[in-house]
Amino acid sequence: MLGQIRWKVAVAYLGLIVSSFAVIAIYLAIVTASGASLDSQFLSQLMLFLFLDALTTGILAIALAAILSHGMVQPIVRYTEIIRHLANGKLEIDVPITTTDEVGQLGIALKAMARSLGQRLSTLESERAEVSAILASMADGVIIVDAGERVSALNRAAARMLEVSPEFAIGKTVTEVVRRHELLSLLSDVATNEGPLVIEVGPDRRQVQIVVTRVTVRNHPRQIVVFQDVTALRQAELIRRDFVANVSHELRTPLASLHALVETLEDGALDEPAVAREFLSRMHAEVDGLTQMVTELLELARIESGRVELRFAEANLVEVVREAAERLRPQAERQGINLTITPSSGPIVATIDTARLHQVVVNLVHNAIKFTPPAGHVWVSIEQRGSQAAIIVADDGQGVSPEDLPRLFERFYKADRSRASLGTGLGLAIVKHLVQAHGGQVFAASPGPGKGATFTVLIPRLLNDS
Repeated sequence: MLGQIRWKVAVAYLGLIVSSFAVIAIYLAIVTASGASLDSQFLSQLMLFLFLDALTTGILAIALAAILSHGMVQPIVRYTEIIRHLANGKLEIDVPITTTDEVGQLGIALKAMARSLGQRLSTLESERAEVSAILASMADGVIIVDAGERVSALNRAAARMLEVSPEFAIGKTVTEVVRRHELLSLLSDVATNEGPLVIEVGPDRRQVQIVVTRVTVRNHPRQIVVFQDVTALRQAELIRRDFVANVSHELRTPLASLHALVETLEDGALDEPAVAREFLSRMHAEVDGLTQMVTELLELARIESGRVELRFAEANLVEVVREAAERLRPQAERQGINLTITPSSGPIVATIDTARLHQVVVNLVHNAIKFTPPAGHVWVSIEQRGSQAAIIVADDGQGVSPEDLPRLFERFYKADRSRASLGTGLGLAIVKHLVQAHGGQVFAASPGPGKGATFTVLIPRLLNDS
């Protein structure tokens, strides 16, 4: 079956042919009716008439073809332009439909295609935006490397770790962007299977673990390089190892001393009352030290796990600090140390657990007295600092070296390892966790060894106190 356009063309040309033959028939009928003879003159006139008829028919056919072709070509040209716009991504363009023939059907199909493309592109853009948002918000760095080992994408975390800008990295080779032979070996399958690759990046030497995953996207190989910051995990592992080593050391020293004392008593010292009493006294001291360490360990474990119930109530910090510091005045006097307590000019009210904050001040003042030589000085003061109250414990004793300051509040950490008898190394760790439980902070500062140290505790205070 012919289509609508073919029917139109066929009918039009059939009409021209029929009209031409009709004109010839009419002409012959008129001539015959007039009684003219079929002589040479008649034949000449007939040939001329046929020529004119054919010429007229041809002209009409050409005109008809032009009209029909214009009617068909014009929408096709318009649709071709529309297809060009669609190819360039301009999907919002309108597709006019003026007929119901094949050209009109083509316009309907173009309109449906534009609508479908628009929906698919919208879906792709939404998915792309979602993936970009996920990559941008990831804490881990991600680089996507194509088959030519060029960077096709990276997120902000990767750019920060590698200290490059995304604009510089995109399109560059991995060698130009990474500049680390370990990673290049991993991408080239040259690396050994000794475990995940860990490198140091940035000025703060962050520990970064690298994982490379190979994928194929539409027959195109890709390598996804993930940079995972494992600095905190490495530090936690270091702290765990230090904790085990410190506990072992702290237990081994008094146990070895107890073992030696018991053996000495068994070897005959028990028969000498004076020596036996001295050894028993030393054994009591070692047992007391072990008991204190176990008690502080359990206390610290309860505080860190949140199992310690704090009883908060409004209290005058000035009185709490003064009472806690005064408890240690006899110890300071026995060691020949001057203890000066300088309270605030007025009360400072805060919501605190009085017993626990009392413990914080006692630990800090005891620590200051312990590391201050005879004739030294320890100062305790409290003051307001905006919305916080500051408790300051300072001394002019041994001081702390810069490399030891960041670790003072770690469990068992001792700035002077040779002074093993000076406590368990848990007091400052307990102070830190108790202060944090009050929503505060604690800091340590020291100009250096032999120049004293200052510990500052900041506690939120009530803003409506007088």
